[in-house]
Amino acid sequence: MTLPPVIDNFRDANFFLSNFYPAPMVYDFIFYPTSEHAFVAQKTTDELIRLRIARLPTPGMAKTAGRELQLRPNWEEKKDAIMASILEVKFQDPTLRAKLLATAPAHLIEGNHWHDNYWGICRCESCFGYESGMNKLGYALQELRAKLAGEPEQVLDPTL
Repeated sequence: MTLPPVIDNFRDANFFLSNFYPAPMVYDFIFYPTSEHAFVAQKTTDELIRLRIARLPTPGMAKTAGRELQLRPNWEEKKDAIMASILEVKFQDPTLRAKLLATAPAHLIEGNHWHDNYWGICRCESCFGYESGMNKLGYALQELRAKLAGEPEQVLDPTL
């Protein structure tokens, strides 16, 4: 049996898979320059704070701002569904949708070096080889890709 190819970082030619990729969108009636901005803004129910996050110049600044927010009720239970919803909006763009579909059948891994073992798998020296990375972003992208391709619903995330 041949294993599918792997895309294990969202940089360079695969940067479009990253939430930091400039993909303007309207989500929850607010314009965001990236899916990172949109996701971070959903951590709060305060519309004024969401608007401030939407206006931050970079996705890195949005991510940093998100660390200082008082989280909305049940954030931990809602964040995966919110991410999936934001990705659906991002990949409504025909060019991005075609690029995502073209990644099939590759296994998508949000490989990183900033210790994010929830949305990705950290490959830094202290985390490398540590197999608990959940890669939730990679699995969400694979699920969306299958949905856009008209394939049957799949549960690709082994933690579900």
